Amino acid sequence: MGRKKSEIPKGSFSLKAAPNAKGERPIYLKYYVEGRYAKRSTDLWVLPDDWDEKKQEVKSKNKSAARLNGKLTSLKKKVDDQLLSFTDGVITWRIVQERLNGRFVPEGEKAKVIQFIDYCNSLNETLYRREDYGYSVYYDGKLYIKKFEKFLTEYKHLSSLSLQQVSKELFDEYVGYKINVKQYKTNEGINKSLTPLIKAVRYARDNGLIEMSKAQPILDGAYLEVKSRTYNPEKEEAGEVRYLSDEQIEDFIAYEPRSNRKDATKDIKDVFLFSLYACGLRISDIVTLEWSNIDFEERKISKIQVKTKQRSKVSPRLPEQAVEILQKWQARHLNERFVFNYLPQDFVFSKETSHALKMRINAVDRTINTSLNHIGKQLGLPFSLTIHVARHTFCVKALNAGMSLHLVSQLMGHSSILATEKTYARYLDSTVDCEMDKLVGIFTKK
Repeated sequence: MGRKKSEIPKGSFSLKAAPNAKGERPIYLKYYVEGRYAKRSTDLWVLPDDWDEKKQEVKSKNKSAARLNGKLTSLKKKVDDQLLSFTDGVITWRIVQERLNGRFVPEGEKAKVIQFIDYCNSLNETLYRREDYGYSVYYDGKLYIKKFEKFLTEYKHLSSLSLQQVSKELFDEYVGYKINVKQYKTNEGINKSLTPLIKAVRYARDNGLIEMSKAQPILDGAYLEVKSRTYNPEKEEAGEVRYLSDEQIEDFIAYEPRSNRKDATKDIKDVFLFSLYACGLRISDIVTLEWSNIDFEERKISKIQVKTKQRSKVSPRLPEQAVEILQKWQARHLNERFVFNYLPQDFVFSKETSHALKMRINAVDRTINTSLNHIGKQLGLPFSLTIHVARHTFCVKALNAGMSLHLVSQLMGHSSILATEKTYARYLDSTVDCEMDKLVGIFTKK
Protein backbone atom coordinates (compact mmCIF):
# COMPACT_ATOMS: atom_id res chain seq x y z
CA MET A 1 0.00 0.00 0.00
CA GLY A 2 1.40 3.39 -1.00
CA ARG A 3 2.12 6.27 1.33
CA LYS A 4 -0.25 9.24 1.34
CA LYS A 5 1.18 12.37 -0.24
CA SER A 6 0.36 14.40 2.87
CA GLU A 7 2.76 12.19 4.85
CA ILE A 8 5.80 12.94 2.74
CA PRO A 9 8.01 15.99 3.41
CA LYS A 10 7.09 19.11 1.47
CA GLY A 11 9.60 20.16 -1.15
CA SER A 12 10.38 23.71 -2.20
CA PHE A 13 12.79 25.63 -4.40
CA SER A 14 15.18 28.44 -3.54
CA LEU A 15 18.26 30.17 -4.88
CA LYS A 16 21.51 29.11 -3.23
CA ALA A 17 25.27 29.61 -3.39
CA ALA A 18 27.30 32.41 -4.92
CA PRO A 19 26.49 33.78 -8.40
CA ASN A 20 28.44 32.80 -11.50
CA ALA A 21 30.15 35.26 -13.87
CA LYS A 22 26.76 36.19 -15.37
CA GLY A 23 25.29 36.91 -11.96
CA GLU A 24 23.06 33.79 -12.11
CA ARG A 25 22.50 31.60 -9.07
CA PRO A 26 21.56 27.90 -8.93
CA ILE A 27 18.04 26.77 -8.05
CA TYR A 28 18.03 24.17 -5.27
CA LEU A 29 15.31 21.65 -4.48
CA LYS A 30 15.03 21.15 -0.73
CA TYR A 31 12.98 19.15 1.78
CA TYR A 32 12.75 19.92 5.49
CA VAL A 33 13.15 16.65 7.42
CA GLU A 34 14.10 15.94 11.04
CA GLY A 35 14.86 19.59 11.76
CA ARG A 36 17.17 20.18 8.78
CA TYR A 37 17.13 20.45 5.00
CA ALA A 38 17.96 17.71 2.54
CA LYS A 39 18.83 19.49 -0.69
CA ARG A 40 20.63 19.45 -3.99
CA SER A 41 21.11 21.66 -7.01
CA THR A 42 18.74 21.24 -9.96
CA ASP A 43 21.59 22.37 -12.26
CA LEU A 44 19.34 25.23 -13.43
CA TRP A 45 20.59 28.82 -13.06
CA VAL A 46 18.72 32.15 -13.16
CA LEU A 47 19.27 35.79 -12.24
CA PRO A 48 17.91 36.62 -8.76
CA ASP A 49 15.62 39.22 -10.32
CA ASP A 50 14.06 36.48 -12.52
CA TRP A 51 13.06 34.28 -9.58
CA ASP A 52 9.70 34.50 -7.79
CA GLU A 53 10.27 33.01 -4.35
CA LYS A 54 6.60 33.25 -3.35
CA LYS A 55 5.27 31.49 -6.45
CA GLN A 56 8.27 29.12 -6.56
CA GLU A 57 8.87 29.67 -10.26
CA VAL A 58 10.91 31.58 -12.83
CA LYS A 59 9.29 34.88 -13.79
CA SER A 60 7.75 35.18 -17.23
CA LYS A 61 10.14 37.97 -18.21
CA ASN A 62 12.84 35.31 -18.50
CA LYS A 63 12.84 34.06 -22.13
CA SER A 64 13.27 30.45 -20.94
CA ALA A 65 10.70 30.66 -18.14
CA ALA A 66 8.33 28.04 -19.57
CA ARG A 67 11.11 25.50 -20.18
CA LEU A 68 12.77 26.06 -16.81
CA ASN A 69 9.52 25.88 -14.85
CA GLY A 70 8.60 22.70 -16.68
CA LYS A 71 11.89 21.12 -15.66
CA LEU A 72 11.45 22.19 -12.04
CA THR A 73 7.97 20.69 -11.90
CA SER A 74 9.20 17.45 -13.48
CA LEU A 75 12.17 17.11 -11.12
CA LYS A 76 10.09 17.67 -8.00
CA LYS A 77 7.43 15.22 -9.19
CA LYS A 78 10.04 12.49 -9.64
CA VAL A 79 11.36 12.95 -6.11
CA ASP A 80 7.85 13.07 -4.66
CA ASP A 81 6.94 9.88 -6.54
CA GLN A 82 9.96 8.08 -5.08
CA LEU A 83 9.05 9.24 -1.58
CA LEU A 84 5.45 8.11 -2.09
CA SER A 85 6.66 4.67 -3.16
CA PHE A 86 8.80 4.30 -0.04
CA THR A 87 6.91 2.13 2.44
CA ASP A 88 9.73 0.66 4.51
CA GLY A 89 9.36 2.70 7.69
CA VAL A 90 9.64 6.41 8.45
CA ILE A 91 11.04 8.75 5.84
CA THR A 92 14.24 10.15 7.38
CA TRP A 93 16.57 12.91 6.28
CA ARG A 94 18.96 10.28 4.91
CA ILE A 95 16.20 8.67 2.82
CA VAL A 96 15.29 12.02 1.24
CA GLN A 97 18.93 12.99 0.64
CA GLU A 98 19.58 9.65 -1.04
CA ARG A 99 16.66 10.24 -3.40
CA LEU A 100 18.02 13.65 -4.22
CA ASN A 101 21.56 12.36 -4.76
CA GLY A 102 20.18 9.60 -6.97
CA ARG A 103 19.23 12.12 -9.64
CA PHE A 104 15.58 11.22 -9.36
CA VAL A 105 15.79 7.64 -10.67
CA PRO A 106 14.53 4.31 -9.25
CA GLU A 107 16.59 2.80 -6.42
CA GLY A 108 17.89 -0.08 -8.53
CA GLU A 109 19.33 2.29 -11.14
CA LYS A 110 20.55 4.97 -8.76
CA ALA A 111 24.20 4.00 -8.33
CA LYS A 112 24.77 3.89 -12.07
CA VAL A 113 24.11 7.58 -12.55
CA ILE A 114 25.07 9.31 -9.30
CA GLN A 115 27.89 11.62 -10.29
CA PHE A 116 30.97 11.22 -8.10
CA ILE A 117 31.74 14.95 -7.99
CA ASP A 118 28.14 15.74 -6.99
CA TYR A 119 28.29 13.08 -4.31
CA CYS A 120 31.59 14.43 -2.93
CA ASN A 121 30.25 17.99 -2.78
CA SER A 122 26.97 16.92 -1.22
CA LEU A 123 28.72 14.87 1.47
CA ASN A 124 31.20 17.66 2.19
CA GLU A 125 28.36 20.13 2.64
CA THR A 126 26.29 17.70 4.72
CA LEU A 127 29.12 16.96 7.15
CA TYR A 128 29.80 20.67 7.53
CA ARG A 129 26.13 21.54 8.15
CA ARG A 130 26.00 18.70 10.64
CA GLU A 131 29.02 20.29 12.35
CA ASP A 132 31.19 17.19 11.94
CA TYR A 133 34.01 19.58 11.11
CA GLY A 134 34.69 23.32 10.82
CA TYR A 135 34.60 25.77 7.95
CA SER A 136 38.30 25.48 7.06
CA VAL A 137 38.02 21.73 6.49
CA TYR A 138 34.82 22.27 4.52
CA TYR A 139 36.43 24.99 2.39
CA ASP A 140 39.56 22.91 1.73
CA GLY A 141 37.34 19.98 0.79
CA LYS A 142 35.56 22.10 -1.83
CA LEU A 143 38.90 23.12 -3.33
CA TYR A 144 40.26 19.57 -3.43
CA ILE A 145 37.06 18.25 -5.05
CA LYS A 146 37.27 21.05 -7.62
CA LYS A 147 40.86 20.13 -8.43
CA PHE A 148 39.89 16.50 -8.93
CA GLU A 149 37.06 17.61 -11.22
CA LYS A 150 39.57 19.66 -13.22
CA PHE A 151 41.78 16.58 -13.54
CA LEU A 152 38.81 14.63 -14.91
CA THR A 153 37.67 17.26 -17.41
CA GLU A 154 40.91 18.82 -18.58
CA TYR A 155 43.37 15.92 -18.30
CA LYS A 156 41.21 12.81 -18.65
CA HIS A 157 38.68 14.59 -20.91
CA LEU A 158 35.76 13.02 -19.02
CA SER A 159 32.52 14.95 -19.06
CA SER A 160 31.10 12.83 -16.23
CA LEU A 161 32.11 10.16 -13.74
CA SER A 162 29.50 8.05 -11.97
CA LEU A 163 30.07 6.25 -8.69
CA GLN A 164 30.20 2.97 -10.58
CA GLN A 165 33.07 4.28 -12.73
CA VAL A 166 35.29 5.17 -9.78
CA SER A 167 38.24 2.78 -9.49
CA LYS A 168 41.56 2.21 -7.74
CA GLU A 169 43.32 2.70 -11.08
CA LEU A 170 41.77 6.16 -11.48
CA PHE A 171 42.90 7.18 -7.98
CA ASP A 172 46.39 5.89 -8.70
CA GLU A 173 46.49 7.87 -11.92
CA TYR A 174 45.40 10.99 -10.05
CA VAL A 175 48.23 10.51 -7.56
CA GLY A 176 50.64 10.15 -10.47
CA TYR A 177 49.19 13.33 -11.98
CA LYS A 178 49.81 15.15 -8.69
CA ILE A 179 53.43 13.97 -8.61
CA ASN A 180 54.47 14.28 -12.24
CA VAL A 181 52.31 17.10 -13.61
CA LYS A 182 51.48 19.25 -10.60
CA GLN A 183 54.87 18.57 -9.00
CA TYR A 184 53.61 17.89 -5.49
CA LYS A 185 56.67 17.49 -3.26
CA THR A 186 55.24 15.81 -0.16
CA ASN A 187 53.10 12.75 0.40
CA GLU A 188 51.31 14.60 3.17
CA GLY A 189 50.08 17.22 0.70
CA ILE A 190 48.84 14.58 -1.71
CA ASN A 191 47.07 12.67 1.07
CA LYS A 192 45.33 15.83 2.24
CA SER A 193 43.99 16.48 -1.27
CA LEU A 194 42.62 12.92 -1.41
CA THR A 195 40.73 13.16 1.91
CA PRO A 196 37.29 14.38 0.67
CA LEU A 197 37.42 11.89 -2.21
CA ILE A 198 38.29 8.92 0.00
CA LYS A 199 35.65 9.98 2.50
CA ALA A 200 33.03 9.96 -0.27
CA VAL A 201 34.07 6.46 -1.36
CA ARG A 202 33.78 5.23 2.23
CA TYR A 203 30.30 6.73 2.69
CA ALA A 204 29.17 5.37 -0.68
CA ARG A 205 30.38 1.92 0.34
CA ASP A 206 28.65 2.07 3.72
CA ASN A 207 25.38 3.08 2.02
CA GLY A 208 25.53 0.36 -0.61
CA LEU A 209 26.20 2.70 -3.54
CA ILE A 210 29.55 1.11 -4.41
CA GLU A 211 30.30 -2.59 -4.20
CA MET A 212 32.71 -3.64 -1.46
CA SER A 213 35.03 -5.25 -4.04
CA LYS A 214 35.35 -1.93 -5.87
CA ALA A 215 35.59 0.40 -2.88
CA GLN A 216 37.95 -1.56 -0.62
CA PRO A 217 41.03 -1.45 -2.89
CA ILE A 218 40.62 2.34 -3.05
CA LEU A 219 40.28 2.66 0.72
CA ASP A 220 43.17 0.28 1.42
CA GLY A 221 45.75 1.77 -0.91
CA ALA A 222 44.89 5.33 -1.89
CA TYR A 223 46.98 7.19 0.68
CA LEU A 224 50.74 7.42 0.27
CA GLU A 225 53.09 6.50 3.09
CA VAL A 226 54.41 9.58 4.83
CA LYS A 227 58.10 10.32 5.39
CA SER A 228 59.02 8.42 2.25
CA ARG A 229 61.30 9.28 -0.63
CA THR A 230 60.12 11.01 -3.78
CA TYR A 231 58.31 8.35 -5.74
CA ASN A 232 60.42 6.84 -8.53
CA PRO A 233 59.70 3.20 -9.42
CA GLU A 234 62.62 2.90 -11.85
CA LYS A 235 65.40 4.17 -9.56
CA GLU A 236 67.98 1.56 -8.62
CA GLU A 237 68.53 1.20 -4.89
CA ALA A 238 72.14 2.14 -4.29
CA GLY A 239 71.96 1.08 -0.66
CA GLU A 240 70.87 -2.27 0.71
CA VAL A 241 69.79 -4.76 -1.94
CA ARG A 242 66.65 -6.63 -0.89
CA TYR A 243 66.12 -10.02 -2.48
CA LEU A 244 64.38 -13.31 -1.80
CA SER A 245 66.22 -16.46 -0.81
CA ASP A 246 65.30 -19.76 -2.48
CA GLU A 247 63.16 -20.66 0.53
CA GLN A 248 61.37 -17.31 0.46
CA ILE A 249 60.68 -17.71 -3.26
CA GLU A 250 59.08 -21.07 -2.57
CA ASP A 251 56.96 -19.53 0.21
CA PHE A 252 55.88 -16.73 -2.15
CA ILE A 253 54.84 -19.22 -4.85
CA ALA A 254 52.89 -21.28 -2.32
CA TYR A 255 51.11 -18.24 -0.83
CA GLU A 256 47.32 -18.39 -1.24
CA PRO A 257 45.42 -15.11 -0.73
CA ARG A 258 42.42 -15.22 1.61
CA SER A 259 40.94 -11.80 0.85
CA ASN A 260 37.99 -10.99 -1.41
CA ARG A 261 40.55 -9.97 -4.05
CA LYS A 262 42.02 -13.42 -4.63
CA ASP A 263 42.09 -13.15 -8.41
CA ALA A 264 43.75 -9.72 -8.37
CA THR A 265 46.38 -10.93 -5.88
CA LYS A 266 47.12 -14.00 -8.01
CA ASP A 267 47.60 -11.73 -11.02
CA ILE A 268 50.10 -9.64 -9.07
CA LYS A 269 51.93 -12.80 -8.04
CA ASP A 270 52.19 -13.69 -11.72
CA VAL A 271 53.66 -10.29 -12.55
CA PHE A 272 56.25 -10.52 -9.76
CA LEU A 273 57.31 -14.03 -10.78
CA PHE A 274 57.40 -13.10 -14.46
CA SER A 275 59.74 -10.20 -13.66
CA LEU A 276 61.96 -12.62 -11.73
CA TYR A 277 61.98 -15.30 -14.45
CA ALA A 278 62.37 -12.79 -17.30
CA CYS A 279 65.77 -11.56 -16.11
CA GLY A 280 64.50 -8.88 -13.72
CA LEU A 281 62.20 -7.15 -16.19
CA ARG A 282 61.39 -3.58 -15.11
CA ILE A 283 57.80 -2.64 -14.23
CA SER A 284 57.77 -0.18 -17.15
CA ASP A 285 58.60 -3.00 -19.56
CA ILE A 286 56.01 -5.28 -17.98
CA VAL A 287 53.29 -2.64 -18.41
CA THR A 288 54.24 -2.06 -22.06
CA LEU A 289 54.96 -5.70 -22.97
CA GLU A 290 53.05 -6.67 -26.11
CA TRP A 291 52.24 -10.09 -27.49
CA SER A 292 54.13 -9.10 -30.63
CA ASN A 293 57.31 -8.80 -28.50
CA ILE A 294 57.18 -12.49 -27.66
CA ASP A 295 58.47 -15.32 -29.83
CA PHE A 296 56.84 -18.39 -28.34
CA GLU A 297 58.68 -20.75 -30.66
CA GLU A 298 62.11 -19.42 -29.64
CA ARG A 299 60.87 -18.56 -26.14
CA LYS A 300 62.35 -15.06 -26.32
CA ILE A 301 61.33 -11.44 -25.70
CA SER A 302 62.45 -8.62 -27.98
CA LYS A 303 61.30 -5.09 -27.15
CA ILE A 304 62.47 -1.48 -26.83
CA GLN A 305 63.07 -0.78 -23.14
CA VAL A 306 61.05 2.13 -21.78
CA LYS A 307 63.83 3.53 -19.58
CA THR A 308 66.81 3.25 -21.97
CA LYS A 309 64.83 3.64 -25.23
CA GLN A 310 67.02 0.83 -26.61
CA ARG A 311 66.50 -2.78 -27.54
CA SER A 312 68.32 -5.22 -25.29
CA LYS A 313 71.63 -6.41 -26.74
CA VAL A 314 70.92 -9.95 -25.62
CA SER A 315 67.73 -11.96 -25.77
CA PRO A 316 67.95 -15.07 -23.59
CA ARG A 317 65.55 -17.95 -23.76
CA LEU A 318 62.77 -17.69 -21.20
CA PRO A 319 62.58 -20.46 -18.58
CA GLU A 320 59.56 -22.73 -18.60
CA GLN A 321 58.00 -20.93 -15.62
CA ALA A 322 57.89 -17.64 -17.54
CA VAL A 323 56.39 -19.31 -20.61
CA GLU A 324 53.68 -20.93 -18.49
CA ILE A 325 52.67 -17.53 -17.09
CA LEU A 326 52.48 -16.10 -20.62
CA GLN A 327 50.40 -19.01 -21.86
CA LYS A 328 48.00 -18.64 -18.93
CA TRP A 329 47.45 -14.95 -19.67
CA GLN A 330 47.15 -15.62 -23.38
CA ALA A 331 44.34 -18.09 -22.72
CA ARG A 332 42.39 -15.46 -20.78
CA HIS A 333 42.07 -13.15 -23.82
CA LEU A 334 42.04 -10.02 -21.63
CA ASN A 335 43.89 -7.84 -24.11
CA GLU A 336 44.73 -8.61 -27.72
CA ARG A 337 47.78 -6.34 -27.65
CA PHE A 338 49.27 -5.88 -24.17
CA VAL A 339 50.20 -9.02 -22.25
CA PHE A 340 49.25 -8.00 -18.72
CA ASN A 341 46.30 -5.77 -19.67
CA TYR A 342 47.67 -2.61 -18.07
CA LEU A 343 47.17 -0.42 -21.14
CA PRO A 344 44.21 -0.13 -23.53
CA GLN A 345 44.62 -1.93 -26.84
CA ASP A 346 44.53 1.32 -28.82
CA PHE A 347 47.20 3.12 -26.76
CA VAL A 348 49.52 5.16 -28.98
CA PHE A 349 53.14 5.68 -27.94
CA SER A 350 54.09 9.27 -28.70
CA LYS A 351 55.46 12.45 -27.14
CA GLU A 352 51.89 13.56 -26.48
CA THR A 353 51.10 10.42 -24.45
CA SER A 354 54.44 10.15 -22.62
CA HIS A 355 53.08 11.83 -19.46
CA ALA A 356 50.02 9.58 -19.45
CA LEU A 357 52.23 6.52 -19.88
CA LYS A 358 54.52 7.56 -17.05
CA MET A 359 51.58 8.09 -14.71
CA ARG A 360 50.06 4.76 -15.69
CA ILE A 361 53.34 2.98 -14.95
CA ASN A 362 53.58 4.73 -11.58
CA ALA A 363 49.97 3.82 -10.79
CA VAL A 364 50.50 0.16 -11.65
CA ASP A 365 53.71 0.10 -9.62
CA ARG A 366 51.94 1.51 -6.57
CA THR A 367 49.02 -0.92 -6.87
CA ILE A 368 51.32 -3.93 -7.24
CA ASN A 369 53.58 -2.85 -4.38
CA THR A 370 50.62 -2.37 -2.04
CA SER A 371 49.56 -5.98 -2.56
CA LEU A 372 53.12 -7.32 -2.50
CA ASN A 373 53.81 -5.54 0.78
CA HIS A 374 50.74 -7.26 2.27
CA ILE A 375 51.99 -10.64 1.01
CA GLY A 376 55.44 -9.93 2.42
CA LYS A 377 53.98 -9.22 5.85
CA GLN A 378 52.00 -12.46 5.71
CA LEU A 379 55.19 -14.34 4.87
CA GLY A 380 57.11 -12.63 7.67
CA LEU A 381 59.68 -10.95 5.42
CA PRO A 382 62.01 -8.55 7.26
CA PHE A 383 61.64 -5.89 4.55
CA SER A 384 58.92 -4.40 2.33
CA LEU A 385 58.23 -6.62 -0.66
CA THR A 386 58.04 -4.66 -3.93
CA ILE A 387 58.19 -5.48 -7.62
CA HIS A 388 61.79 -4.22 -7.61
CA VAL A 389 62.69 -7.05 -5.23
CA ALA A 390 62.07 -9.46 -8.13
CA ARG A 391 64.65 -7.55 -10.15
CA HIS A 392 67.21 -7.65 -7.32
CA THR A 393 66.49 -11.34 -6.72
CA PHE A 394 67.24 -12.26 -10.33
CA CYS A 395 70.50 -10.30 -10.31
CA VAL A 396 71.76 -11.78 -7.04
CA LYS A 397 70.85 -15.33 -8.10
CA ALA A 398 72.51 -14.83 -11.49
CA LEU A 399 75.74 -13.53 -9.95
CA ASN A 400 75.80 -16.26 -7.29
CA ALA A 401 75.35 -18.83 -10.05
CA GLY A 402 78.52 -17.58 -11.70
CA MET A 403 77.05 -15.48 -14.53
CA SER A 404 79.48 -12.80 -15.69
CA LEU A 405 78.94 -9.24 -14.53
CA HIS A 406 78.96 -8.06 -18.15
CA LEU A 407 76.14 -10.39 -19.15
CA VAL A 408 74.08 -9.63 -16.04
CA SER A 409 74.41 -5.92 -16.78
CA GLN A 410 73.11 -6.44 -20.32
CA LEU A 411 70.22 -8.64 -19.18
CA MET A 412 69.21 -6.06 -16.56
CA GLY A 413 69.27 -3.29 -19.16
CA HIS A 414 71.69 -1.14 -17.17
CA SER A 415 73.20 1.88 -18.92
CA SER A 416 76.68 0.64 -18.07
CA ILE A 417 78.43 -2.18 -16.28
CA LEU A 418 79.45 0.33 -13.61
CA ALA A 419 75.82 0.71 -12.53
CA THR A 420 75.58 -3.05 -11.99
CA GLU A 421 78.90 -3.23 -10.17
CA LYS A 422 78.01 -0.32 -7.88
CA THR A 423 74.73 -1.86 -6.78
CA TYR A 424 75.76 -5.52 -6.55
CA ALA A 425 79.48 -5.34 -5.68
CA ARG A 426 79.07 -7.37 -2.49
CA TYR A 427 77.70 -10.33 -4.46
CA LEU A 428 80.62 -10.53 -6.90
CA ASP A 429 83.03 -12.51 -4.70
CA SER A 430 81.53 -15.90 -5.52
CA THR A 431 81.45 -15.02 -9.21
CA VAL A 432 85.12 -14.03 -9.15
CA ASP A 433 85.98 -17.32 -7.41
CA CYS A 434 84.04 -19.23 -10.07
CA GLU A 435 85.82 -17.44 -12.89
CA MET A 436 89.20 -17.98 -11.22
CA ASP A 437 88.47 -21.70 -11.00
CA LYS A 438 88.09 -21.67 -14.78
CA LEU A 439 91.44 -19.83 -15.10
CA VAL A 440 93.15 -22.33 -12.84
CA GLY A 441 91.79 -25.08 -15.04
CA ILE A 442 93.45 -23.56 -18.08
CA PHE A 443 96.91 -23.80 -16.54
CA THR A 444 96.44 -27.20 -14.93
CA LYS A 445 98.56 -29.85 -16.59
CA LYS A 446 96.55 -32.65 -18.15
